[in-house]
Amino acid sequence: MFRMPALNVAYLAFLLSSVIGSDRQQHRMQHGPCSYTFILPEVDHCRPSNDFRVSNTLQRDSPPEASTDASQSTAERTPKERPSWQERKLESLETAMENNTQWLQKLENFIQENVRSGMEEIKRTAVHTQTAAMLEMGTNLLSQSAEQTRKLTDVETQVLNQTSRLEIQLLEYSLLTNRLEKHILEQTQEISRLSEKNSFLEQRLLGLEAQYGRELRGLESEKEQLQELVQRQSHTVSQLQAEVGSSVRNSTLMQRQQAALMDTVQQLLAMVNNCKEISSVPSADLLTFRDCAELLQSGATDKWRVYHTPPQLHPNCQGIL
Repeated sequence: MFRMPALNVAYLAFLLSSVIGSDRQQHRMQHGPCSYTFILPEVDHCRPSNDFRVSNTLQRDSPPEASTDASQSTAERTPKERPSWQERKLESLETAMENNTQWLQKLENFIQENVRSGMEEIKRTAVHTQTAAMLEMGTNLLSQSAEQTRKLTDVETQVLNQTSRLEIQLLEYSLLTNRLEKHILEQTQEISRLSEKNSFLEQRLLGLEAQYGRELRGLESEKEQLQELVQRQSHTVSQLQAEVGSSVRNSTLMQRQQAALMDTVQQLLAMVNNCKEISSVPSADLLTFRDCAELLQSGATDKWRVYHTPPQLHPNCQGIL
């Protein structure tokens, strides 16, 4: 249905393009949603041709009124003068344009009828198609809505579960936070108490350090005094040791002298015994000792006995005699 007018329009365009040559002018016509473009010749630079003929097959289908008018106008011109090739070309173009205009009107009517019927058919088909598509889309939307509802229900359940767990965890964290705050408060109080105790101990330590410093200075002074005393005692001991050494030496000398005296006394006693001039006391009752220590060690305490001691005895021994 749509092919024949399209072929006619294409053939008309080809015919016009073959007639007009290289220089062309485009004319565009808009009719509703459709647009038509016509390419018209520019005849200013065309060369004359004696054998110029316009073969238009569409003129055969043109209305008889147009061809009659064209033949009458040509017959009227013939007795007067012979038209030039430009006039003939212009007349042929006018005739072709009239034919093309009529064909375009027919084509427009045909296209409008076909478009109207096609649009109605398209509308009916589109309505059915859209109805089916809408039904299918509605079914899909319902299924998707059900699926989304189920997913939303699952998500809502999960969210509620998560919210419950989070609330429980939040309560646990709150309890733990309260316990930690109490513990921190207790620790803070304990730290304050320890700080006060530390301050007291620091003050006491400073006092003890001052006291110990004073005592240490006193001990150092006493130490110095004791060192001086020790030095003096050492000097005294050294002197005493020297005196003891000299006394020991003197005692040894005295012992030697005492031994010599004892020997002398023995000799004198022997001489007295020999001479029988001392006393009538028997010789058995006479005891002789070298010193007081020997006298004390012998245990002689009888006052009725006569003891002979040398005259160099220690003064402590005189009480026994």
